[in-house]
Amino acid sequence: MKKIFRSLITIALCAPLLGGCAFLDWLEDDGTSKNQTAEKTKLIGLELSDYTKEVGKGEKYTFDGVVTAKYEGGTTAEVKYEDCTFSSINTSTVGTKTLKVSYTDKYKENGVEKEVTEKAEAKINVLVLLRDITIYAKNVRPGKSHKVDVLFEPAAASGSELEYSSSDESVLTIDQNGEYTGQSEGTAKITVKSKKNPSISKEVNVTVSSTYSDEWTLLVYLCGNNLESDYATDPEGGCATADLKEMASVANQPNDVNILVQAGGANKWTSTYSNVINVNKRNRFHLNHNNYFSDSQDSKVNMGLSSSFQDFLEWGIGNYPANKIGVILWNHGGAMSGCCGDEQYSDDYLTIAEADAALTAARSSLGYSSSNKFEFIGYDCCLMQVQDIAGLNSKHAKYQLAAQESEWGYGWSYDSWIDDLFAKKATSEILTQAILGFKADTTAAYEAEGATNDQTLSLLDLSYWDAYETAWELFAQSLASVVNGNTSKWNSLKTVANSAQRFGYTEGVYPFDVFDAGHFITKLKASSTFNGNSTLVSRATSVSTCLSNLVAYNWHGSGSANANGVSMFLPVSGYSSQDDYSTSSTPLTNWRSFCIDNGSWYSGWGW
Repeated sequence: MKKIFRSLITIALCAPLLGGCAFLDWLEDDGTSKNQTAEKTKLIGLELSDYTKEVGKGEKYTFDGVVTAKYEGGTTAEVKYEDCTFSSINTSTVGTKTLKVSYTDKYKENGVEKEVTEKAEAKINVLVLLRDITIYAKNVRPGKSHKVDVLFEPAAASGSELEYSSSDESVLTIDQNGEYTGQSEGTAKITVKSKKNPSISKEVNVTVSSTYSDEWTLLVYLCGNNLESDYATDPEGGCATADLKEMASVANQPNDVNILVQAGGANKWTSTYSNVINVNKRNRFHLNHNNYFSDSQDSKVNMGLSSSFQDFLEWGIGNYPANKIGVILWNHGGAMSGCCGDEQYSDDYLTIAEADAALTAARSSLGYSSSNKFEFIGYDCCLMQVQDIAGLNSKHAKYQLAAQESEWGYGWSYDSWIDDLFAKKATSEILTQAILGFKADTTAAYEAEGATNDQTLSLLDLSYWDAYETAWELFAQSLASVVNGNTSKWNSLKTVANSAQRFGYTEGVYPFDVFDAGHFITKLKASSTFNGNSTLVSRATSVSTCLSNLVAYNWHGSGSANANGVSMFLPVSGYSSQDDYSTSSTPLTNWRSFCIDNGSWYSGWGW
């Protein structure tokens, strides 16, 4: 009994230090021990561990970790879930949520039973969990790089971390940003998997070939200007964004048709495509299966510079080589004054000469021969279907698509013809459909407003340019022989021009000096001042014949009833500057000389 007594005394003395163990050793007389229940000590804390810290948006969260009770004296015990109270968390929105857990335990103090409640919190991150991915990767030439395009399901899970690998790094290497580079001829398999959930994994084969080319690459030089920024906060967004939406709405994009965009030139952009457009950057991106993917965001550039346009052409064609190339310039247009004014750089415009220089230099650096031409150059801008511009572009492209008149803000209807591009129809069919789509949309819009539709859009077959140029230059020669040095004849010619269909009415005047070439010829031949000159009339008739061949397709609204598809520049208003009609701005040498010698010019500035 002595030993037992001593043990009892020891328990009483040591209990505060031992922290109220659930079981203590009671010594028998023979020195062995026997477990007996002891009085529990006070609960002083609660700890949560080993629980899942993430839950999918909208999913139910159930705590699955360990709840540990902490007692005076440093002892601990695991607590059953049913003995705890768990708060609920709202998973309907993403973000970090707090799960509260409480546990109440009883203890005795001086023989009196008491209870205490302790609480703990768990931080649970509610996020959009990745369920699946779709990947796209283009074939590539040795030394060239592309990035794997990844679509996330759901799309909001795009922040998920991925792991990239190549099956053969001697053929193709890939970094952990998904950018892969061709190393040598051959085929390698790219694998993309989720780091958090490796069961989500996709593969795609990529061929590295020095002769690789797609069927189409369309380059869109999208200079937003105030057409975007003035409407960027409207519910429908800016006009440039609206056209990007139209492009992205078209389904069934094949892997060998590329749409590349360089976007800039606006002080503000609609937030719709903020993943690829930053107002302070030069933004380059591409369309892939209804989504835009960034290629690069570099230091901002002035889109009104020849070098900026040239660099875009070289980058796009160099990295996305294709059998057929189309180029679209998107912005305001001012006929011979140019287009693509960058409002971040004092509305500096890409002049006609600068655009031609960029096209010439880019094609040369890319190894294009004089006979190897782009499929088309298009101007989704006002007033750019001018014969001088067509003549310069005849060196670079097979077709030119543009408007004679000012265009409405939304410009072309891209969702009316991009599907024909994806179907890889003939270029003339694709561009004709672009005109028909423009016709349908503008007709509906103008009718809804009760307004007269003055819109125009025409397609020129530039293979007929040389014949047209010859005819026009002979006509210019004859006209000069009649008018040069004769103020009366020049005034009569101005009257003829002003009676013809003209374009670009602005604040009470026609400052751009562009007239329908076909209608001008018709008016001139009907003029008593000029129709007595048989040579002039004969050459004017030749122009009309060649014009009908040059214009492959023409549409105009009733407000531009005499638009025949090509405009001519004639400086009669006094608003045009000779700076806009340099020798680099036109191939029409005789016509330019006639205009310089006789024209009514403004010497201070151009439009």
